[in-house]
Amino acid sequence: MLWGDEMEYMLLRVDPQSGSVALWLGAETILKEFNEQNEGFCLSPEYGAFMIEGCPKKPWSFSVTNPLSSFSNLHQHLQYRREAIQALCSKDVVVATMGMFPIMGVNIFTYPSTVPFGPIACSRYTSDDLIFPHCRFTTLTAAIRERRGANVCINVPLYKVKLIQKTPDENF
Repeated sequence: MLWGDEMEYMLLRVDPQSGSVALWLGAETILKEFNEQNEGFCLSPEYGAFMIEGCPKKPWSFSVTNPLSSFSNLHQHLQYRREAIQALCSKDVVVATMGMFPIMGVNIFTYPSTVPFGPIACSRYTSDDLIFPHCRFTTLTAAIRERRGANVCINVPLYKVKLIQKTPDENF
């Protein structure tokens, strides 16, 4: 039996002066540099211009008689991938494996900084520059918005604040 793993990496830039962290929109640069090397794993673009997906070139084998042995080298390979990606980044960029970025859409949260809105996503919180510049991702985003007739609503109210006036498109 064969199996594989897949890890999504987020590229974060730490400002050397302030220590603030932002999404680094450099995945395309890293992928171009990486494709010139011959490693034992593959890197491919993810939806975000700050994300990279890594997976092994060859599938892992699974031992039915000794299942734990099938995972014995997995941690080493995941660590090696992260280190190889990190080696392609500047010293102010960190390769992270986080499920989300807590301040996405708040103030300046990308490097380089971006301006919200754009013709593809039409988002009031994020820029189209956050979408990896491959036609697969931009077409997907535009198609979802066009099919729905509106942007995807991602507002999740934690509580209602009575003193703050809602904008017309916020339906909590």
